[in-house]
Amino acid sequence: MNMLASITTPNTRTMSSREIADIAEARHNDLVATIDRLFDKGLLRSSRKTRHENTGGRPIEVYDLVERDVYLIVAGYSDEVRARIIDRWQELESGAALPRNPATAALSFWDAAVKSLNIAPSGHLGGVRAIAASYGYDALLPHLPVYAIDAPTTATSAPASSMPTASLTVLLGEHDIGVSSVTANKMLANAGMLEAIERPSSKGVSKRFWSVTESGKKYGKNVTSPNNPKETQPHWYRDTFKELVRLHLVA
Repeated sequence: MNMLASITTPNTRTMSSREIADIAEARHNDLVATIDRLFDKGLLRSSRKTRHENTGGRPIEVYDLVERDVYLIVAGYSDEVRARIIDRWQELESGAALPRNPATAALSFWDAAVKSLNIAPSGHLGGVRAIAASYGYDALLPHLPVYAIDAPTTATSAPASSMPTASLTVLLGEHDIGVSSVTANKMLANAGMLEAIERPSSKGVSKRFWSVTESGKKYGKNVTSPNNPKETQPHWYRDTFKELVRLHLVA
């Protein structure tokens, strides 16, 4: 039997077997059995190579399938399932679809969080590495940097290492600044160095925390709060703290 030539290329749009199973409300193992049967008959043009996908538990093996093959796989399903599959492809082709691959969705969420919270490069990289490890992309980890350098946005030359930072409370004490951290945070917010961000708590009330703004990144960065991983905590560069005090914390 002549095998059909594969039409999968790096730029070919595909749908994963897991997503098809979700749309069809079918067991993934049953769908994979159908896919393997069609592959054995030489009827599918997608790559037969599988990849690991994390499900929150044990990783599973999934296929990435081109449009033609998806329609063939669901040919025996109900009219409603086929209609949902067609609608999903139209979403993908129009660019209006949200990513359904969990790893892609996690990366999209993390990128948005990094931008909205001004998370430092080291934190950004740490999140990317964590996502890669969590969703079965361990093979990519050796190709990712193991650390990133955090430095002021105004640095004129590439620093060899991250500049040391400390919390506002620590730095105020070290420099003997006669201003409380509560007052200093408000002054920095008025100067545009900080912004207050709200998040919902488990009790249904809003919690507020401080985040370094884009302008404030000249003097500091956001790190994960030691008190709550859902919040950021501003840390300020030791080398530029005196300038920060002179410009924004002296009445």
